[in-house]
Amino acid sequence: RCIHEKRIGRDELWFPFVPLAPQLQVAERAVKACEQGGIALLQSPTGTGKTVALLAAVLAWQRRHFAAGAAPQVIYGVRTHAQLRQAVGELRKMPYRPRMAVIGSREHTCTNSEVIARARQGRTPLNHACRQATRLAAQQERLGISAGSQSCQGACEAYATLGGPKHAQRVFNKCGRRGEIWDVEDLIGACKAPAGDGGCPYYTSHILAGNAEIVFCPHNYIMDPAVSQCGSHHRGRWSLRGRVIIIDEAHNLEQGCRDAGSVEVSLVELRQLSSALTALPTRHRNLRVRVRGQDVPCADVCAELVRVPQRLAAFLEQQANAPQASVPLAGLRQSWGLGQSTAGTAECLRAAGLTEHGLLGRAAEELAVELTDVLLRLQVEGRAVPEDAVVLGVLDRIRELLAKLQLTVRHPSSYVMGISSSSTGSSGSSSGPSIAAWLMAPGVIFESFAAKAHAVLLASGTLAPIAGLSAELSTSAAFVARSQPEGPLEAVHVVEPVQVLVSTVARFPGSGRVAVSSFGSWQDGDFLDDLGSAIASLAEAIPAGVLCFFPSYAAMDSAVSAWQGGSRRIWERLQRAKGDIQVEPRSSERLAEICSAYTGAARKPRGALCFAVYRGKVSEGLSFEDDLCRGVVCIGVPFPQARDPMVIAKRLWNDSQRVQGAGGAVGTLSGEQWYELQAYRAVNQALGRCVRHLYDYGALILLDARWSSKGDRSRGLRRYLARWLQPLVEEWPRIVASNNAEQTWRDLGDRLRIHFDVAPREVRRLKGLGDGASQASASQISSQISTQTSDVAAFWAAASWWNSAASRSNAAEQAMEPDFLNRNTVDENVPPGNHQGAKRPRPLPDSSAAAAAAAAALEPIASWEEVLEGQPAEAPGGAWGCAAAASVLAASMALARKEVLACFLRHDGVARGSAALLGQRWEARLSAVPCFDVSVSVPETEVEQGHWQRLLADQLPEQLQAESWQDLAVDTVAEAFLLAESFVAAESAARPAHAMGENQPRRLRVRIACLDHVQCSRFHWDDVPLRAIAVLAGPGTEVLPEVHADRSSFERLYELPMTAQGSMSSEAWNSAVVGAANTADVVMQTPPGWSVLLKGSEWEPGCAGAVHRSPPASGRRILLQVDYSDAIQEVPGQGTAAQATSRGSEASVEPSIAMTVASGFSAVLAAAQSLLHLEPR
Repeated sequence: RCIHEKRIGRDELWFPFVPLAPQLQVAERAVKACEQGGIALLQSPTGTGKTVALLAAVLAWQRRHFAAGAAPQVIYGVRTHAQLRQAVGELRKMPYRPRMAVIGSREHTCTNSEVIARARQGRTPLNHACRQATRLAAQQERLGISAGSQSCQGACEAYATLGGPKHAQRVFNKCGRRGEIWDVEDLIGACKAPAGDGGCPYYTSHILAGNAEIVFCPHNYIMDPAVSQCGSHHRGRWSLRGRVIIIDEAHNLEQGCRDAGSVEVSLVELRQLSSALTALPTRHRNLRVRVRGQDVPCADVCAELVRVPQRLAAFLEQQANAPQASVPLAGLRQSWGLGQSTAGTAECLRAAGLTEHGLLGRAAEELAVELTDVLLRLQVEGRAVPEDAVVLGVLDRIRELLAKLQLTVRHPSSYVMGISSSSTGSSGSSSGPSIAAWLMAPGVIFESFAAKAHAVLLASGTLAPIAGLSAELSTSAAFVARSQPEGPLEAVHVVEPVQVLVSTVARFPGSGRVAVSSFGSWQDGDFLDDLGSAIASLAEAIPAGVLCFFPSYAAMDSAVSAWQGGSRRIWERLQRAKGDIQVEPRSSERLAEICSAYTGAARKPRGALCFAVYRGKVSEGLSFEDDLCRGVVCIGVPFPQARDPMVIAKRLWNDSQRVQGAGGAVGTLSGEQWYELQAYRAVNQALGRCVRHLYDYGALILLDARWSSKGDRSRGLRRYLARWLQPLVEEWPRIVASNNAEQTWRDLGDRLRIHFDVAPREVRRLKGLGDGASQASASQISSQISTQTSDVAAFWAAASWWNSAASRSNAAEQAMEPDFLNRNTVDENVPPGNHQGAKRPRPLPDSSAAAAAAAAALEPIASWEEVLEGQPAEAPGGAWGCAAAASVLAASMALARKEVLACFLRHDGVARGSAALLGQRWEARLSAVPCFDVSVSVPETEVEQGHWQRLLADQLPEQLQAESWQDLAVDTVAEAFLLAESFVAAESAARPAHAMGENQPRRLRVRIACLDHVQCSRFHWDDVPLRAIAVLAGPGTEVLPEVHADRSSFERLYELPMTAQGSMSSEAWNSAVVGAANTADVVMQTPPGWSVLLKGSEWEPGCAGAVHRSPPASGRRILLQVDYSDAIQEVPGQGTAAQATSRGSEASVEPSIAMTVASGFSAVLAAAQSLLHLEPR
């Protein structure tokens, strides 16, 4: 049933629930791509309802076009058959009931046990055994032999009854009728019937697909030309032309396309292919093959087909005997197609004789197809010999060689060819030299289906780093011409920040050495001991199921063997921590058994631990919800095998294309960038195993120093994590210079235990809200602008208290409780709208009551909520332009909205307590602190490295460096570091890319000051992109909501002569801005423990900038400030404007003028600077 309707463009989308914000983003982009015939890249984290959003969008768009006459078929591709069931399950929940179909391989749909057994006994592919049985069934039907008779042995009875009326009616009723949603299991059930009335599920599904409005299928039906362009009789209506193609789980698209276009064959195999084809006519001298209406002798057909393997074999033998060339690829005698090589791929193809006209054409493929049919007929008629079964596999291999060599000839500049000295066969023995044609540009395969399609949607929960995928697909003309101009979508998660703990760990416990794994580490006993101790510590702190990912099977095997052998104590500790330990198998046969054992143990009190491999079977395609995965531990950085010839070739090829510039195929990703992005994408995919839905929670641990932004061996790789994760990352050790690894791990263990105590309670609270919430409340939760209703209430209660005159007059005496902002507080004795003289707030036990009381007492909150819920700026009550957030993630989302100009951000604070508690410590000593103003300039790319904290601390007054003040000084510098991190993370995540400019990175100024004067008491905005301000002690910065800011008044004030502006008091200036309103009643003052992020006029073109001022109250303040260094104007002979302000009493104008000039009035900058140097009259 439809619970919610949402109009996007001309389409009415139906959802089975109130859609989340990421779902609406995905749906909007999908509808737009369908409408415009475009290509969309859509990343939406697992658990945000990506599949529902895609289905709602394309089916709504399709429905409208059907109503107008006709609409394209939708093809929904997934990686595995398990994901087919999941996608159909999501459609089952939705109001849509299209005519649908699910197609898959014979291995998952064949129900004929005799055919399956025959394939296993003969060691032949199931598709050959199936085709043989179906041909025999067709022949028996032509001869009038009834199914099940003695003379019909070997024929597929299910295929023989495929066209029976009973089977057709039953399938139509259960699967073919519009309104029926089914999966493979349902189809198999519909095809089973007594008395020989059943049918073949495999062929039935393809028949249903021909008339379906949406078809679910594996990726190879789209990406593999040998499958997508197959002309079998049962797929006569299958085509990708004009379809809407959805490729879900598209994070492997690049690798999948390159694999689909690449081929490698050894000299031994080529000789076997030639021998089998040459011997076939000797066994069947009179055999003829019907080709295009003519009967061609079998000898002529085989002579034509054998030319390709024979020429390749001759070329290989020639190169094997030639002197070895000096090539950069390890293990290869020769290579073609690299920038460093004088020989190109086209030259290699000519030397091998593969460019002859017609050799690789469609005619050769037709010959292979027709000869296959003839051999199957011989088997049905009983005239085949055992050797003929081998030829069927040979013909399949010939068709693959023909198809991929055709691509190589058509796109030689996109291929690298190489000859190796030896290769390893399936039995493990050497099969001699081999030749490979490796597709380097995945856009070649992408173009093969995207150019035909009406629209293409590439979706995944982990496309990140998404820029790399775009660059790799840029060799496709369709991708370049039809990609959405707004770029890829990177939606954020819907979970609260409290539900996800993300930590990088740079040192091992015990030894304390840097946690970095390399190729040789896995043979180092000390490294393995340290690693085992670290995993055991994490397993002890994380409940239920834990997945631990290794860079490779070899690395995992080395670790497990070491822990089970010489380091037995580690394995015993792991067993004490978890009730069961499973290891991902290399083969797929035991995967189901391993997963079943793990999931069963994970739900038990002691939980389970599973060792797995990046890019393996556990890392994707399986859903580990709730207790099945409460934690993911990522070991190392899983770069591809550096010595793999294909990897080396890809790196060199990308570099050569980059050098070629505009004429090259890629031109954007270097070989090194491509190489590293493979690792980052694999880690993002592994991290996606945890936190699978709105009410899930867990911990993500990156156990390698390279993910950290500071410390030994750090590389700041955290920036390559999914965008929504980056603001949540915590780095351990918290203090870079700390060498106490044991203490770090104890603290991390405590942090994990606290997380798994708090997160479940928060989830229960969210479920309570969700069960009884209205649609508006659900929309507010999904918007993620404010993480908790209680946070909103706390902010407004705190802001109103600090706005009161009584609070400002004796703020020191009425310092708040350390946990004030964690309570929901409001003074119920104060009438609504009257906060003058408000007393100290008292805690209310019921958070919902507190939120309701705050909303009733504070009139602005209703209008502010309207803004957050996406109401237009002209909505009743106006746009307040302000937001409150309890995390950097929420702040980033708020700032990403054009109407939000200022965001108040609550700080968790430093290790010794919250930011509010740090403020109390300053309040107690404020009178004894000398005035100071210190700052440090640091490149924004180095903010997270933290080395500048020491420089900033060294500039503090000597009094603050004394032992009695040292803790306070250290915590203040740490708070400045957190503010700088928040500043960089929020700006990079929220600021529009087109406004960033090309001169990045810029330098940031981080400032700590104790001021005894007002910097700028006039309302103004800043000519900077963004500014962050936190006041630890004293009154906070005041922000003027947009509804009270008369922007036109600024223009009138600027038109006044400079002398008139200089002589105007701050009160007169501010009154001109706010009109008749009492300034103190309309401003929003930053409460203790909060910072404020203020957009400036340079945030993006047309941004008005947040209007704010310094608090007019006198007294000292401890101020933290972060902005860009080039935004601080230099006053000739005076240093920075901020420094000049501290000496403002020497000038003839009030100090606020100087700060006003420096903070944003660039239009009068020159005149204002001259005012600063006027002599006293």
